[in-house]
Amino acid sequence: MKKKNVTKVKPESFAKLQKAITLFQSQNFRECAVLCDQLIHEEPKNCDAYHLMGVMLAQKKHHVPALEYFTKTLELLPTHVVALNNRGNLYQELKQPEMAIEDFNKAIASSLIMQKPITTKVLFWGLSIR
Repeated sequence: MKKKNVTKVKPESFAKLQKAITLFQSQNFRECAVLCDQLIHEEPKNCDAYHLMGVMLAQKKHHVPALEYFTKTLELLPTHVVALNNRGNLYQELKQPEMAIEDFNKAIASSLIMQKPITTKVLFWGLSIR
């Protein structure tokens, strides 16, 4: 897998992302989306903002845009195990088992490369599309 240059997240962006996660967890999706959009505008390489948007859209059953956000996350960080797993879950829900298996296999391979075990239900800071 080709490595991409992912910019380190600025401290103020990290705080904004944490707030977006809190908004997501309290199901305040509109404000969460606004914060994620701001983060993406301010830091176009912030893969976590793209991923959170994907998780939120997937939970709202907006499958096509969710796939786009997960895919953008993976363009920025191809070894993002949680994004691979979440996109695989979404492909599975969309009855695309071959695509799901491909993402799950990539997630397992990435997990092994990073020497971190993967569970069947990977979470992103306590968030999952399931």
